[in-house]
Amino acid sequence: MTPFHSVLQARQGIIPRTLSIGLLVVLTGCHGHGPAQDPLRDPANPHAFQERWPSAPEPARIGLRLTFGSPADLGLRSSALRRLAGWFTGNQPDQERLVRPCGLAMDDQGVICVTDTGSGKVWCLDRAKKEFHIWDKVGSYQLRSPVGIARWQGVNYLADSSLGRVLAFTDDLKIRLDLADPLVRPSGLAIDHDELFVVDSANHRIEVFGLDGRPLRRLGRRGVQPGEFNFPTHIAIDPSGRLLVTDALNGRIQVLGRDGAALRVIGRLGDSSGQLSRPKGVAADSFGHVYVADALFDNFQIFDGDGRFLLPVGHTGRRPGEFWLPSGVAASGHQILVADSYNQRVQVFEYVATPL
Repeated sequence: MTPFHSVLQARQGIIPRTLSIGLLVVLTGCHGHGPAQDPLRDPANPHAFQERWPSAPEPARIGLRLTFGSPADLGLRSSALRRLAGWFTGNQPDQERLVRPCGLAMDDQGVICVTDTGSGKVWCLDRAKKEFHIWDKVGSYQLRSPVGIARWQGVNYLADSSLGRVLAFTDDLKIRLDLADPLVRPSGLAIDHDELFVVDSANHRIEVFGLDGRPLRRLGRRGVQPGEFNFPTHIAIDPSGRLLVTDALNGRIQVLGRDGAALRVIGRLGDSSGQLSRPKGVAADSFGHVYVADALFDNFQIFDGDGRFLLPVGHTGRRPGEFWLPSGVAASGHQILVADSYNQRVQVFEYVATPL
């Protein structure tokens, strides 16, 4: 495979990196006849994006579709009855805004879940039904530090690191699962094949449960060798069923089999594009791409399933497409969502063209 070269923007400066030519095929931009102005930024173009990467003159592969920090930003509004009740109680969900978004999940129906550690709340946003929920309490538990979130078949799975619990509940707040022991500081969550994977940062391992709460197995321990962790935080599952785990203080993403066998490493500790400094959220899409948010670089980086670096997106700042301590990442279909924590928003990216 013949590489081509592109100048990539890193936090420390402009650093040349070799990109796989496969990116040209996978992330090909849309081109055609049109006005002299950039059609990807033309408001009259339904495929227009606010920003795009790489920058011109390279063909665009990824574009910023929108950002949101409130339900209203997505065109969502509570019912008239809820607004009337809020007027009497002072609780007006339509005026809620994200304080410090952390974890993200998006299910097959396009429902977006966001944990907000700044406010101690969980958001569930259903754009298809044009409705939303915001919770600060589940059952008898007042949420304190909601971090990890997953959604499966209409059930929300939530890790609260301060409570030391994982709670599963429906949108009408009926608790389906309440897990504590042996968890100490649960963070990342992922669900696949009727199994719940819970990253326990303080214990430097992954606990695996059945969806009925039965403990099944335990993966990893503290260390620096393959299959060992130093404060893991997030987890995702790729299309082949491999586990992608953010091994935060070891500066890498570990790829494991479901039995915990170490298969490969994505990224390594460093300060250049394709390396990681403070990796946070990790996600995988159906096309085999792996997305990693880095809180020190203030960007997210795209790798292929074999760990080859493809493209960085974003840099430090507050404008659209820029980040301030990004955290969680979710990917579904052609969309990539990133929790831009200290900018108090979620940014939604899309492929400029349909990946092949």
